Amino acid sequence: MTRLLRVALGIGSCAAILTTSGALAAYGSPRLEASQSGNTVTIDVSQSAGDDATAIVRIISPLGTAIAAPSPPGTTLGTASATFVATAAAGAELTAEGRVEVVSAGPVAPQSLTGCAEGERVEGVWSLRLTEGGLTTSMPLYLLVGGDLLLCVSHPTSLAQGAKLVSLKLTLVAGLELRPVGTWISIWVPYGASEADLSRAVASPAVVGAGTVEFTARTTGRGATLLGIVRQAGAPRAGARVRITGGPRAAGGSVLGTATTNGVGRFTFRAKSGTFFRATATVGRTSPPGICFVLEPFLRPIPCVNPTLNGFSVQSRTIRKR
Repeated sequence: MTRLLRVALGIGSCAAILTTSGALAAYGSPRLEASQSGNTVTIDVSQSAGDDATAIVRIISPLGTAIAAPSPPGTTLGTASATFVATAAAGAELTAEGRVEVVSAGPVAPQSLTGCAEGERVEGVWSLRLTEGGLTTSMPLYLLVGGDLLLCVSHPTSLAQGAKLVSLKLTLVAGLELRPVGTWISIWVPYGASEADLSRAVASPAVVGAGTVEFTARTTGRGATLLGIVRQAGAPRAGARVRITGGPRAAGGSVLGTATTNGVGRFTFRAKSGTFFRATATVGRTSPPGICFVLEPFLRPIPCVNPTLNGFSVQSRTIRKR
């Protein structure tokens, strides 16, 4: 928790956040969504086009994340896609795609850092190279201690057509060594008139965890009664849709029907026929308010907004009824 507090407040001192006076425009829409598979992570950040432009996005990685062995400059670490609105062109939507590329590997001398990276311990510099039509931009993405990421976003007045970033999706296939379960936290700072306004920083967390589905099949007449449970990161997952397939042989099988998990992650399904069965559990991304309730004491005074919990689709092993 000490690291979480230190990094969450690393965008500025606690006193600065509490005392800096800023504009009163709304800035409550920032959201982080994350999903993982092995050491590949997809980080999706977005905000409302009506909110003030974002100056800084800091992505705090889950505790236990490690930085992978450095890759040489020019190495592609993943892909990136972004959506902007053209503030100088009646809010027209602009989309751009590109890649995440290594600019420099290894620690960066503190005296060489500028902008929102000033004063940080930077372990490497990456770049988001985005292009589409008349919009071409390259944004620095700083790799910090513990595998955290720091994005300094250009002010719309410095980009073609007054482009304001409203969403960014990064898929990193290299660069980080991840834990299978954890909480990503994004710290967002909007622009005031022309500079970052620390007084209106907000935090948006995203919990990630893999799902599992298990069940037993008890013979009931020609069929079976299936009793099972769906979990995510070891905890029961309510509201999961469970599709049951089955048949006389272990291979193949047809869809027999579906069930939905109850409040403690359990489901029951009665199959009219079949000897072998398999379950596939699917659940969409959700926004449990309890995530902010747990994190709020450690993020204070930064308000927690729009928490997310990743969705998943997972298949059980094939079970023979008993």
